[in-house]
Amino acid sequence: MSRSSRMQPPPPQYLTATSGTGHQVTDRLKGYTLTEHATAQEAEATAVLLNTDPVAALAAVRTLDEAQSGPAATARRMLRRYGYNWCLEERYAIDLHSRSELTRLTEAGQLVMVWSHQGLPFYTTPERYRELNIVFQYDTGEMIPTAVELTLQRRPVRLHAMPDHLRNAVCETHAYSVGRCCPPIEEWECSWGHCGSNGVTKIADRRVCERCASVAASVAGIRLALPA
Repeated sequence: MSRSSRMQPPPPQYLTATSGTGHQVTDRLKGYTLTEHATAQEAEATAVLLNTDPVAALAAVRTLDEAQSGPAATARRMLRRYGYNWCLEERYAIDLHSRSELTRLTEAGQLVMVWSHQGLPFYTTPERYRELNIVFQYDTGEMIPTAVELTLQRRPVRLHAMPDHLRNAVCETHAYSVGRCCPPIEEWECSWGHCGSNGVTKIADRRVCERCASVAASVAGIRLALPA
């Protein structure tokens, strides 16, 4: 690999896209639409702003979170923050929200469960479920809705980039393969406060999340006027 290719900056986090309803700005890392616009020029201008202004990025994400309403508002914000395109693997959802509450919201139709074709369970929103290419599969006496895992879960880029001999090596601490127990942290995860949340902006060239933004600004020795 040449020096020039190693020095290339990563692609921008916010990109423009076109849908049947207009022009969108999407989050490349997390898969969802952040803002909608009437013209391509407005969408492009917004994408440039979000990619260059941390305060604007935080404000846009918080506006999207505040738009969530109803009994599942907190859970929906959780799916947006920790998941991919409003989908989150069950084991992580349970770490962030009680199983009983997730069950109650699912039974009430506020959330929906869907499985990968290999049987990995996810929670998602009813709106996202209707967009998925669902295939019903017979499992343990019932038909369950399944979808391609790449549409439910973000691809672990850094893990896949590890050489096979390192990814499959046994971890001395956990006795599992390194790829299973100690995979490399992905670029969208906040490493300032160890909260595991997806970064929505960058401070001092490091991606940070809403929860850690104030602490990160203090550590970096800068002032960041966060939205109220």
